[in-house]
Amino acid sequence: MKSYGHVCDCYQLYYGVIYNSISALSLLEDNLFGTAYPLCRGAIEMYLKLLILAPRPEFYNQYEKFRMFEVEYSCHRTYPKEYNALFKKRICATSKAKADFLHFGWVDYIDGYHKVVKKFPYSIYGIITFLKEENMDKNLGLPCLENFYKSCHAYTHGSIQISRYPVLHYFEISIMLYFIIRKTFLLLCKEKEVEPMIDGQDIISMLDRDFEVLYDQYLNRSTENFDRYYNFGL
Repeated sequence: MKSYGHVCDCYQLYYGVIYNSISALSLLEDNLFGTAYPLCRGAIEMYLKLLILAPRPEFYNQYEKFRMFEVEYSCHRTYPKEYNALFKKRICATSKAKADFLHFGWVDYIDGYHKVVKKFPYSIYGIITFLKEENMDKNLGLPCLENFYKSCHAYTHGSIQISRYPVLHYFEISIMLYFIIRKTFLLLCKEKEVEPMIDGQDIISMLDRDFEVLYDQYLNRSTENFDRYYNFGL
């Protein structure tokens, strides 16, 4: 299995997070709200995987192995022989869905994962449970992202495209991307051994300052406030 080396162990995840985030921002700018949510959902998944694997680059090749299993399955609609052998030896034998193990079977290699995650280990919710246990940093946004991840389902499956108050979408998408982009940027700077500065500006402090204003407005959202916002000056 090819390794990307220490220079950028989690290349695919960094690229995916950045790609999805920029795409979501572009759609948000064009008022294409409903189509931005599935991209945010994908960015959340990759971000959570990154939170596990970035501090553990020695396990990235296992993730890459399962990623290629998924690519092969998508092309041929059959599970590779090596994958079938690993499925038979999976740690959580009570999990019967081969598709779940295809997406998340690599967690079997993460030390202590199954001691923490007792329910749905081969799922994004299992990953969230594990990350909540080992992280107390509120700037990871785990509870918030978990709630938004669930909300994204309706947009992903086409049940919702737009709400009565479009500004709500700006709040939600901006909050999701704040947590994702902020931490991903810090992880990448750490991996590249560079300071998290741009043109001498502490953009993290600037971002946190602006987010505090945005999030306070989001917490005070209500039908009355939205109506007042849209009918201002009428």
